[in-house]
Amino acid sequence: MTERSTPWTRAIARALKDQAFKSRLMADPVATLKGAGVAVPDGLAIKVVENTANEVHMVLPDYPAADQLSDAELERVAAGRYQPCSGRDSGCGGIAP
Repeated sequence: MTERSTPWTRAIARALKDQAFKSRLMADPVATLKGAGVAVPDGLAIKVVENTANEVHMVLPDYPAADQLSDAELERVAAGRYQPCSGRDSGCGGIAP
């Protein structure tokens, strides 16, 4: 994995290689992710979906609203680089560089 590897990205990579892990991830995402070292906040529901040749999923962020973003931030969100802030991040704005 790269130096930007996180437990989340490692779980995704593992699901692509390990069918048993993928099946568990799709059936019980929270428990499977926690078991893989991903910090999942209590009360957070996670839904795992899989793109296919005939079906692609578009995920829209819930925050911030598009009318609250600068044009540069909106481009980052559209490019898939939106990252919600944790309570430890001060002023991160939820947008990855």
